[in-house]
Amino acid sequence: MNRWDWLGLFDIYQMIFWCVTYIECIRIGIKEKTYCMPLLALCMNFCWEILSFYDCVVYKEDNESFYVLYGVWALLDIMIVWTYCKFGREELEKSAFKATRDNSKFLFVTYSMVVFIIVLAILIILYNFVDNWKMYFSFTDNVVMSALFIVMYYVRGGKRGQSLSIAVTKCIGTFCATLTMILAEQLFGILLGLLCLLLDIVYIVILSQRTLLLPDGRSVMTLD
Repeated sequence: MNRWDWLGLFDIYQMIFWCVTYIECIRIGIKEKTYCMPLLALCMNFCWEILSFYDCVVYKEDNESFYVLYGVWALLDIMIVWTYCKFGREELEKSAFKATRDNSKFLFVTYSMVVFIIVLAILIILYNFVDNWKMYFSFTDNVVMSALFIVMYYVRGGKRGQSLSIAVTKCIGTFCATLTMILAEQLFGILLGLLCLLLDIVYIVILSQRTLLLPDGRSVMTLD
């Protein structure tokens, strides 16, 4: 296989593992009545996929697989957005915002819309003025998501809305994308991809830990 055959293969693996990540976010979100993807990362993800699909339509992309890829990702992300809209308000009431039932709806809608509008505005600027906007934004999104998954674990005080399946499939999917950057010799993608890999490994290690209560009352963290 030549370099471009490997690049296409890693693209397929990236698509598969990211689809599994999205499906797991939806499944666990519904099961545990919460959302699994932090808001900022969700907005970045969703806006990137919608704009990428739009770009394919406007410029009449010849490769039909891109239509399928961005379309499937966007549809799955819509389901993740639904879990956020469904359960996010309750999360807000438990957060540092100190929201109450009386003002939580206003705060939730305002906070969510502000984040979404800012992300969309930045992405539109990149779309209009930066040639390789897809790569720059997607890898930045991946680093942000990996970091926020770790933050979410500590903010929630545990694994609620998170799982090793999400962490591992995200890690593999992003690593496959990083390999395509190595083959394409894109330094920015390589650097951010490796940073993302490091954060994903840290996240996997964190989720692999469990707390054991010792006879003397002390608790220790061990690996499953």
